[in-house]
Amino acid sequence: MGKEYFAHETAVIDGGCKIGKGTKIWHFTHIMSNCIIGENCNIGQNVVVSPDVVLGITSKFKITFLYIQVLYVKMTFFLDHQWFSLTL
Repeated sequence: MGKEYFAHETAVIDGGCKIGKGTKIWHFTHIMSNCIIGENCNIGQNVVVSPDVVLGITSKFKITFLYIQVLYVKMTFFLDHQWFSLTL
């Protein structure tokens, strides 16, 4: 069975990650180890998601140079800005 999500050829997805059906991961994005990305998420280019982050269904990160650390987003989160760091 093939993967049910799209990851651009330049994206890096570390081991232990679970990526939901219909999710799109774009250019030069790095999803670090043990992340859980829900269904139908859209992770824009140049995003770094640090280890163990959980993103819920239909979350959208359309940002250049976003660093996401220790975050749990349940559902429908949209962030559209440049040069942003999100740490919770």
